[in-house]
Amino acid sequence: MYYFLVPDHPADFRRFTLTPPHSNELLLPDDYAEHEEGSFGSITWQHVSGHGFQLYLHVFELSGPQQLTLLANRSSISLLHMVRGKVSFMKKKEPESHLYECEYALFHLPKGEHAVQMAAGQHVIVQIELHTKLVEPLAFEYFAIFDVWTRFKDREKSIFCSCIPVMSNQLLDMLSRLLYNKLEGSRGDLCRQARMLDLLALYIEDVANCYETNNRPAPGGFSFSAEDIMAVRRARELQLEKAGEELTLEDIARMVNMHKKKLQAGFQMLYQRNVGELTIQARIEKAKKLLRETELSITDIAYEAGYGTPSAFIRAFRRAEGITPATYRK
Repeated sequence: MYYFLVPDHPADFRRFTLTPPHSNELLLPDDYAEHEEGSFGSITWQHVSGHGFQLYLHVFELSGPQQLTLLANRSSISLLHMVRGKVSFMKKKEPESHLYECEYALFHLPKGEHAVQMAAGQHVIVQIELHTKLVEPLAFEYFAIFDVWTRFKDREKSIFCSCIPVMSNQLLDMLSRLLYNKLEGSRGDLCRQARMLDLLALYIEDVANCYETNNRPAPGGFSFSAEDIMAVRRARELQLEKAGEELTLEDIARMVNMHKKKLQAGFQMLYQRNVGELTIQARIEKAKKLLRETELSITDIAYEAGYGTPSAFIRAFRRAEGITPATYRK
């Protein structure tokens, strides 16, 4: 099972079970739901078992930024769909992983407790935990799946996700059919299993378009080998590590021994964002870390994160997070 826990229960914390039918149209209409609420907002989740998969739906209504704990009682390979909002998986020795609204990815979720950051507002996550027998044969055909599979088999302790595609209208429709299937009994079970396989097939199509081991062309006509993919990931790590420095695309490309145009295409292929967008994201993440972990002033953090003026930093932060740095720090 998977739970998102509030680290410090407020005095008004309550937990109870919701019985169907539900007034919240986001919830599965015929399944029980667990609900927690308090001054932090509320978290509601549902769990449905299917043939070859486990389905989890989490709906968050948060009154302010929250650092939650994701508790996993076993390691798994799961498709995570960010239907609404954004989630950040915090890591001690590695760059954070993010899933933005309408993105999804295949994740290795290790057993244990994992820190998760969410902003104020509504967030909806659909998790489909896949049976390993479904994933294993695909791992040796698609590098993106192999990357996750090897971490699962090696029992790595950090959360990891590979290629992050954007959900198409077709995929969103298929996800809706999985969640809000009105058939009952064995017919309903069969329908959910079929929709789960459809979603897995759509993911395979997306990662085939993202990258493979057989050097599929990427944006700009470039081909990427497994080694090239590792170089692009290393470039992204450098971008995060050196977010406060004035690094150009040429600088990063030189560090990973790749032409700048090919690196730009690699960023677009893996992350569906250009270098400028990823640079802003890296600076904001560094600023958030400094806001959480230090007592530096907003002005000092602005300079540390690579901004020329505090006002430029505040504007960029508000655009990315929906709140000011001072509010985030609280």
